[in-house]
Amino acid sequence: MTSQPPLARFGLLDQARGLALVAMIIYHGLWDGLQFGLLIWTPERDAAMRLAAQIIAGSFLTISGLSLALAAVTRSEPILQSRSFWKRNAIVAGAAVLVSAASFIVLPQAPIYFGILHHIALASVVIALVASHHAFLAATVAAAVLITNAYVAEPVLNHPATIWLGLGTQTPVTADWVPAFPWLAAGLLGFAIGKQVLIPWLRSRPPSEKSEIRPRDPLTWMGRRSLIIYLIHQPILIGLIYLYQWIT
Repeated sequence: MTSQPPLARFGLLDQARGLALVAMIIYHGLWDGLQFGLLIWTPERDAAMRLAAQIIAGSFLTISGLSLALAAVTRSEPILQSRSFWKRNAIVAGAAVLVSAASFIVLPQAPIYFGILHHIALASVVIALVASHHAFLAATVAAAVLITNAYVAEPVLNHPATIWLGLGTQTPVTADWVPAFPWLAAGLLGFAIGKQVLIPWLRSRPPSEKSEIRPRDPLTWMGRRSLIIYLIHQPILIGLIYLYQWIT
C-alpha cells in the first residue's frame, strides 16, 4: 500500500473536531456555572445536560473512528505496527492518567475513573485490531457491543477493576464517564463509515479538489490541537469563574 498524502489529513474532520470542542467548552462552562451556583439546577436542565454530554462524547468518538480509517489507508504498515500510532496513543493514555490524578485532588467527590481520554486510548487499540479487515467486521463488532450492553448487567462487574467495562449494575459518581460498553460502538461505527463511505468519496474527488482540503480557520486550528485544548479549557473556565466572583 502506497502513501496517499491527499487523504492524510481531511480538513472537514478537523473542523468537525473543532466544532465538538466548542460544544464541549460551552457544556463545561454551563456545568461549571451550575456547580459554582451561578446558574440554578433544575431537573429539566439536568436531563438536557446529560443528553448534551452523550451527544458530545459520541461526536468525539465517531470522529476518532473516522480519523483512524484515514490513517489505516495512508500508512505503509498496519496501524498496530505503526510507531506513530503507539506514540500518539501513549500520549492520550498519559493525559488520561493525568486527568484522573488531578480529579482526585480537585473533585474528590466525583473523581474521573474512565472518561473520554481513557476511552479513546482503549478504542484506538480495539479499532486498530480490525483496521486491516473489511469495514463489515468493525460494524459487526459495534453491533455486538450494543447487544452486549443491552443484555448484560452483572453486579460482580461493579468491582473497581472491572467497572470501566460499563456492564455492571451501578454507575460510579464521576465527573466524566465513558465506559467501554456501549461507547466502543461509536468509534467502531465511525471507522466502518470512514472506510466504506468517506475514503471512497475522497478518492473519487478530482485532484484539483484534493489539493486544498486544509482550510485555515478557527475550527480547523482547534481540531488539530484537540488534546491540549481539552486539558487546559477547564482550568481556564474555572479561573474565569473565580475572577468573575472576585470582581462581583
